[in-house]
Amino acid sequence: MDSTQPVRRFRRYRTDFRVKVHFTAAGQTQSIIARTYEMSPGGLSVYAPTEIPADAEIKLDLTLPGDHQTMHLGAEVRNRIGFRYGMEFQPLTREQENRIRSFCSDLT
Repeated sequence: MDSTQPVRRFRRYRTDFRVKVHFTAAGQTQSIIARTYEMSPGGLSVYAPTEIPADAEIKLDLTLPGDHQTMHLGAEVRNRIGFRYGMEFQPLTREQENRIRSFCSDLT
C-alpha cells in the first residue's frame, strides 16, 4: 500500500441517483438537486450544479433507490474536485446508519 494515499474508513460504492441538498452560507439558504457519484456508510460524493461553500451548513434529503422514506441528514464538505463534492455524514441515528449500510451492502 502506498503510504501517501489516505486510509479510508469505508469502502465506496458507485451510485447515480438524485439527492436534494440544502445549504446555508452567509445567512442565505439554497436548495439544489444533485446527483450522487459514490456512497459509503460514512458519506457520499455528489455532482452539484452550483458552488457549495466549504463552510456551508448542509442538510440532505436522501431517498435511497428502492426505498420510499426520505432521510434528512446533516453533512459536511470534506473535499471538492470541480463540482464534485465529497461529504461526510454528521452523526446518524442507528436506523439511518442501518439503512445506509444495508443499501451499500446490496451494491457489492
